[in-house]
Amino acid sequence: MRALLIIDVQNGVVEEETTPAQADQLIARINQLLGHFRQEGRVVFVRHTAAEDGLPRGSLRWQLDARLASQPSDVIVDKETSDAFLQTILGEILDGWGIREVVVVGLSTDYCVDASVRGATARGYRVTVISDAHACGVRPELTSAQVKAHHERLWQGLTLPAGRRICVVATDTYLARN
Repeated sequence: MRALLIIDVQNGVVEEETTPAQADQLIARINQLLGHFRQEGRVVFVRHTAAEDGLPRGSLRWQLDARLASQPSDVIVDKETSDAFLQTILGEILDGWGIREVVVVGLSTDYCVDASVRGATARGYRVTVISDAHACGVRPELTSAQVKAHHERLWQGLTLPAGRRICVVATDTYLARN
């Protein structure tokens, strides 16, 4: 069984890490995946909670972006570190559902998405990252496209046990295969 992990698609993170056009495209792709996973798996929203990062609990910046097709029954896991698994109940939830594979989308590629991809991999989950459904802002050293390309190459090149690999595919490709 699979779960879709939607990492930090919160008002404050979306505002800082994407342009309005990028945000619209990112959220549209995530909503496509949400429709699929509501029928063929499970959905978990992961929300960063840290006042020092400008995301104090309960603030407008902390809330999930309203354009997401979330439902009141959705599971939301709050985290205080970059890794969605570290010091959270995410692993317990996934294990309780019998999840063996996680599909990761969200923000920011080089922080919370990367840490969560590596955290999932370290815990033995098969991991797929949707290439056109994760994003980050421009960094002083690299453009956002360079950051994404760099991380996607690294994820695909990680040496993992039992011949496992992190799969990186576009939304349309993933949906056509699953």
